[in-house]
Amino acid sequence: MVNRRRIVKPSVALWTLVALVDAALLVVSVGLIPVLLVLSGGAAVTIAAVAAYRMIVSDRAGAEPTVVPAGGRWSGGRGER
Repeated sequence: MVNRRRIVKPSVALWTLVALVDAALLVVSVGLIPVLLVLSGGAAVTIAAVAAYRMIVSDRAGAEPTVVPAGGRWSGGRGER
């Protein structure tokens, strides 16, 4: 007899494929431009939230901003070492 418990359990690859097909159907039904607008809006909100969080955390810590030289340690300039 076949052990059905191993067969029933779906894999991550199957769910990834389902998600990709759902995304493709969404793009086909709604259109490419509205989907791109929603995704770019979500990215903008995420970036703004991360920036606000970092500003709040740095203000709460009371630390001065860290200044990093533009050349860096391995910039390749002669005489920096």
